[in-house]
Amino acid sequence: MLSGLPNGQRRKKIKLIVSGIHFYSQLDEEAFDFCLNNISNKFIKIDSKIIIHIERKSLNIEKLRNIFGLKARYNITIENIDELVYEKNKDFILNPNSYWYKYFNKKQ
Repeated sequence: MLSGLPNGQRRKKIKLIVSGIHFYSQLDEEAFDFCLNNISNKFIKIDSKIIIHIERKSLNIEKLRNIFGLKARYNITIENIDELVYEKNKDFILNPNSYWYKYFNKKQ
């Protein structure tokens, strides 16, 4: 039960909680923000955390790659990364040959 909802139900919106972000320069922060805007235009920065709201129907492979790229590049923590996995993208995300598989294989 990945979503915490009964009978395989999934939320229509995903809320990712990101923390542990460290920037090395102003340009580095601008690059992060640029990528973040490509993922969603609905996010809130609160202290050292960012809460990202994503419509599930808009979550495509490009956005997933951007999320995983940000996680790898900035070594950030995504507290509820398993919210990204659902029936339509499960095979893509949980592919053991992908570099992001390591983010999920402990949770499945």
